[in-house]
Amino acid sequence: MLEMDVDKVCFVVVKMREYEEEGLIRAETEDDEVELDEDAEEELESSGGLDGEDVDEDDEEPLETASEDGILEELTTFIRNLDEEEQVELVALTWLGRGDYEVDQWSEATETASERHNSRTAEYLIGIPLLPDYLEEGLAAFDLSCVDFDESRL
Repeated sequence: MLEMDVDKVCFVVVKMREYEEEGLIRAETEDDEVELDEDAEEELESSGGLDGEDVDEDDEEPLETASEDGILEELTTFIRNLDEEEQVELVALTWLGRGDYEVDQWSEATETASERHNSRTAEYLIGIPLLPDYLEEGLAAFDLSCVDFDESRL
């Protein structure tokens, strides 16, 4: 049975969704085509702005925005500050939600997660595509959910 506070799992779900949302908004904004009039296009071409030859690398946009960085840092710190048992359960819950284990194999999942535990748990979890979905599916296997999650209770 899941021992860790469900609100802690829900915090990770909410923050990961925020992080993903920030990334999607940024990606959509970057994909928008900007139409230039002839004068602006000629000016960009003459400065190397359209073909990229004379563009200063320092002018390029970073891979993540400050908002994304803040969410990622908060999430990483939160997971790192969980005790080892909570980190192990968070990993096992992810595996359960992903379908690697069934709910009746919970002790096996936590045992395996415990054996594999290391100092990179936060990075491992954050790097899993669909992590919020897997965590919610894992909670659902225990008839739990994030419906009543209130971040202020943490």
